[in-house]
Amino acid sequence: MWTLQDDRLYLCGMLAAEILTHGRESHQLVFAGLPVAAARVLVAVLAGAMLIARSPADPPRLRSAANRVLADLEVAM
Repeated sequence: MWTLQDDRLYLCGMLAAEILTHGRESHQLVFAGLPVAAARVLVAVLAGAMLIARSPADPPRLRSAANRVLADLEVAM
């Protein structure tokens, strides 16, 4: 994920891309598109969900969003 200034990547965005790449290569994750694009969506959803969950002190909102985005990755068992 790019920051708005200086064209730098957030560390968690870079790690998410690496993890998604490894997951795809090991056939543990299935998703469309590039791993970096999926990582950007994952980090954005989780960051937004954390902000939303924090305001009313409602952690289940974060779990709900996290579970939804992870379900879209079709984690292979």
